[in-house]
Amino acid sequence: MVYAVNRFFLGDVDPDGTVDPGAWKSIGFDLDGVNTSDPTAQTNCELFGIPPSDRQQLLDGVGGIDNAFGQLLAAKGASDWQTALAASGTWTLLFQLMGNDGTDGEVGVPGAVYVGAPLGAPPKFDGSDVWPPTTDSAPSGSAVAQWGAGYMVDSSFYVTEGLTLFFDLAGANRRQARFPIRVDVLELQFAAGLGGVSYGVLSGIIDDSDFAAAWTTCQGGTGPGAQSYTDILTDRMSDSTTRCSGVSVAIGFTAVPAALGSPKPGLPAPNQCSDGGG
Repeated sequence: MVYAVNRFFLGDVDPDGTVDPGAWKSIGFDLDGVNTSDPTAQTNCELFGIPPSDRQQLLDGVGGIDNAFGQLLAAKGASDWQTALAASGTWTLLFQLMGNDGTDGEVGVPGAVYVGAPLGAPPKFDGSDVWPPTTDSAPSGSAVAQWGAGYMVDSSFYVTEGLTLFFDLAGANRRQARFPIRVDVLELQFAAGLGGVSYGVLSGIIDDSDFAAAWTTCQGGTGPGAQSYTDILTDRMSDSTTRCSGVSVAIGFTAVPAALGSPKPGLPAPNQCSDGGG
């Protein structure tokens, strides 16, 4: 079974489509076991010499959800841009499950996630699309990001093995930046009969050096505030005396049935100087 993402929720839109700058608060999981939604209780890590009590922009979401990346994007209309890439057939994510029958309590279900290469035409999203994975995500046809033991709880499928995938963030309907995300929790909430993913979440961490590099400007610096959203330790531990080393990220989505095509090249790297350096 293969599912292609047809809608993204990056922190600014609720699952019902309502524009909500606080939507990020409900996307993701508590990765470090510390609820910093109360600024007086922030003890997970130390941010570049700034006392935890002063980190108002890095408060957790509901119940300790870690999603600084979603908070960063909440006011930027990023969900629509990202969804536009999928709707045009330019880029998406593809999930593959092998042997899952949707039974509650089912364990040991293997699978993989691929980056979808340009389709060549807008997808129909009706189950007939044959979407090729990128050669980067599937060299020799085999997925780089694989898991061996996903499991079902009620109608939701979970993977907690830790995967690494590259996420191409859109800006104004084109690729703007590429982030390597270590996915610590993947959840797929299935529609009846496994006929689609009614809601899914990728939750994980971007290393702070990778995050800063993705925002590198034409002049060689980093974008404004690129390091101010570093909010978590990459080992997911809690230590208020150790500098934060990662950016928590959670990406919501829906997905529909599709088929895998043959691998092909993905999107080219963004040219930060293509507009003359602006």
